Amino acid sequence: MIRQLIATGHLASNPETKRAGEHEIAAGRLAVSQGRDKPTIWLDLACWGGFAKADLLTMQKGDRVTVCGRLTLREWTGREGEARQGLGVDVDSIEGPRRDPGEFSDRVTAAAAKVDTDDLPF
Repeated sequence: MIRQLIATGHLASNPETKRAGEHEIAAGRLAVSQGRDKPTIWLDLACWGGFAKADLLTMQKGDRVTVCGRLTLREWTGREGEARQGLGVDVDSIEGPRRDPGEFSDRVTAAAAKVDTDDLPF
């Protein structure tokens, strides 16, 4: 069983906020290269809260990032009714380029307002 996954790759699109039931998450897609002659691994990223969510929202398409979190298998039904699967990561932490949050103030402000300070380890 994989409890923790660390992956480095490039963001395939600009991160965005999405609804997952009654929760708001920051979502993105990570392309992890295995080398020239091997296929790219695509990971769906989900940041459920805290600082990882705010950090992801300051990043943009093409940024090289490293994520740490739990590997998940996502299952859904495709447009034509076929069963589909994909890999995802429930992100605990993310490292990438640091930017002035002012550039992304609408996304960051919304995410930061939802940080639960009771969840902090200090």
